Formats: sequence, structure tokens, C-alpha cells
Amino acid sequence: MVNRSVKSRKEPFVKKASTNIWQEQPVEHNPYLVEKTHLRGYDFDELTQHCDFTEMFYLLFLGELPNRNQKQLLQLLLVTFISPSPRHPASRSAMSLGGGKTFPQHILPASLGIAGGEYLGGRQVQLCMQLIQDNHQIIPALWLEEQEARLAVADKALLAEGRIIYGFGQQYGEIDPYASLLADKFLGKSFSGPHLTWCAGLVEELKPYCIGWLQTGIVAAVLCDLGFPPHAGAGLFQLIQAPGLLAHGLEAYPKSRTEFPFVRDEDYDIVDT
Repeated sequence: MVNRSVKSRKEPFVKKASTNIWQEQPVEHNPYLVEKTHLRGYDFDELTQHCDFTEMFYLLFLGELPNRNQKQLLQLLLVTFISPSPRHPASRSAMSLGGGKTFPQHILPASLGIAGGEYLGGRQVQLCMQLIQDNHQIIPALWLEEQEARLAVADKALLAEGRIIYGFGQQYGEIDPYASLLADKFLGKSFSGPHLTWCAGLVEELKPYCIGWLQTGIVAAVLCDLGFPPHAGAGLFQLIQAPGLLAHGLEAYPKSRTEFPFVRDEDYDIVDT
């Protein structure tokens, strides 16, 4: 029996999926075998001979080869954030997975799930990029004045974690000096852009709140300057940190379980119910 209340969407589906990223030219005698390939319209053989990883990375996602400034900025981003700290939840996840003898092929995808989260992760990068793009035309001091009422009632823990003003917060109750050091690597350079400069101005205005750069905020600002849309931020952050996460997990894999700390018996608090 047909449910008459269900209506057709009247949205015809295409017959074939399409992509502007990759093109394959089949061999003459078999359409399923490939003879020649193109990436974003460029001959792939020529690209592999003349382009490095940074150029290919930019081309793959943004459709054109980068100019000199764009390449320098992306290169610095990729090397600066290649590995999160062992104290980062995603790194600890990778190390625990490796030390726990999880199949090696599962270490990276599992730890990337942690790296994509809202706490110091890819989701925070995405939300920060949206914040930057929506407000970078406003003078930071004026923008912060508009936020004063919201900040006055904000949860202090969430504010510190960078989940109120996405990408800006604290580490262990203070402004993170290491994140500030990393930000200085990008600021004032010939290749730095307006979004990063706006964020630096915002950081100055946030000092009375004891709020400063988080690493996610730096990544978000740089990705905006490179021309990436906010929805790409989470996945790109995971991709940038993937080598370090895998390295942490593989380093831990051959180790004995006893080489990792475990809660001592005297630290357990067993309560009878």
C-alpha cells in the first residue's frame, strides 16, 4: 500500500558522479584501465616531476598552484603543526592504542577522531575560521566590546578551553607562551595575511581576560589567509597532525605495557554500595 502523504522530491539524480579534481584517460582497448591522468587539469606526470608536496597539497584542495607567498605560508603551517604534544588528547590516544597493541592500521583513524574534536581539535579550527571570516572586517576592540555581555556570563572553563571565543583561551590557567611563540613565527612575515593580523589584534585586546592564542586559532587564521573555506578546517587540521599522531602510536607499539604508567593500588578509592 502506497502512503499518499509522501511526496516526490522531484529532484532528478544525475547518471554519473563528477569531479574537477582528477581525470583519467582510459587505454584504447579497455575503458577500465588508465593510460594518462590529470590533477586539476594539470598533467599528473609533469606535476610529479616539477612540484613538491606543498605545491601538490595546495593544488589538490584549492585548484591552482600556489604563488611564492602562499607556498611559504603553507609550508610553515605544515611543518609547525606536524605533531601535537604528547599531552594532547589525540597524541595520548595514539600512544595508548599503540601501547595496548591495537592493530597498527587502526592507530591513526582512531586518534584522528580525537584530533577532530571541539577541544583543541579540528572542530575548534572550523568554528574559529567561521568566527574570523564573519568578523575580520570589524576592528578587534569594537568586536570585543560587542562580546562583553556574553563574556561576563560565560562558563570560565569553556572560555579557557577556547570554546567561547573559538581558538583563543588558556593552557593550565595561563596564556600559553608556546602558542604565542608559534604565532610569532607567522606574524610580520612577507607571506602573512590579513586574517592572521586581525587575530593578533584580537589577542592584544583579550589580554585583560587572560586569554591568548591557542594553536587551533593560529591554524585557523593561516588557513583563512590561504583561502580555505571554514568547512575544510576540521579535516585539514586532522591531516596536518596525522604524521605526528601516527609516529606517537608506532613508537609506543613495540613497548611493553609496563612502560606506561598505571594507577597505583593505593590511589584507588573503592566505595561499598
